[in-house]
Order: sequence, then C-alpha cells, then structure tokens
Amino acid sequence: MSTYTLTANSKLTEDFIHSDSILASPTATTPLATFVNANGQSEALVIQDDGELCHLQREPLSSSGWNIFGIGATGQSIAAANSGNVWMADAQQGIWQSNAGHWNQMGYIDVDDVLCDISVGRDGTFYALAGPNEIYHLFTYNPASGTFQDTGVVPI
Repeated sequence: MSTYTLTANSKLTEDFIHSDSILASPTATTPLATFVNANGQSEALVIQDDGELCHLQREPLSSSGWNIFGIGATGQSIAAANSGNVWMADAQQGIWQSNAGHWNQMGYIDVDDVLCDISVGRDGTFYALAGPNEIYHLFTYNPASGTFQDTGVVPI
C-alpha cells in the first residue's frame, strides 16, 4: 500500500486532484465524492483510471496536505453526503455502503438497464438513476425493507 501526501492549498476539487497526479477516472460516472466525517474532517473518495477506489484524508500533521491510499476495491460511481453516508456502485450494478470504514453490499438495482449515476441527499437518502434509450427510472433505498424501490420513470 502506497501513501502519498499532497502539498497544496486546502481546496479539494477534481481540478486540484488532476493537477496533483491523483487522477480521477475520466470514464467513471462520478469519480470523486467529498464529505465531512463525524470528527469534522474533510475526506474524499476517488476512482482512479484503473478503477481502484482510493481514500483521501487530511494529513493530521498539516493544514494543507492530503493522504491517498487504495482501499482494495474497484468502483464505477461513488456518492457521499455530509453526514459521512458514503455509497458506491460497482461495475456489476452492485450497491455498497460504507459503515465505519467497512463496505457492506446493500444489494443490486433490480433492472436490466444500465446504472447511470448515483447520488446521496444531505439527509442520507440514496438515489440511483438507471435506464436505456432515454427512458430512466429513479431508484431509492428503503432501509426498513433493505431493498431498492423503483419510483418510476423520470423525464430527462
């Protein structure tokens, strides 16, 4: 496992990551997700060109450095909310959620279509958009039943 420290200002944006040789994948649906953890620290996840999911976290001894390290997983899309609620979609349309640093598979979007994008609302609600040929369905995760609910067709 390699660890790198970024030296730049405190802004963490996709442009910043590209400029400091932490390349976010140009083909991933959402290659970068940032959030504030329970300790009030800025963190991020990035999908690199090889599909590896990497964790970026503030360097604890610096006000401007960032550490990056692979977490042994590959992803296609990632999304996070400021509550620290982090979700990932893999290439097989499996949906994963991070719980205290451990990734749990929450299931699959039950559709023959292509998973287009995922998002998480500020309240932690998970959303997924899937569909072919400009007919897209919006899915949400129901924590009570542990299933993904198709909320219907969304006009794009």
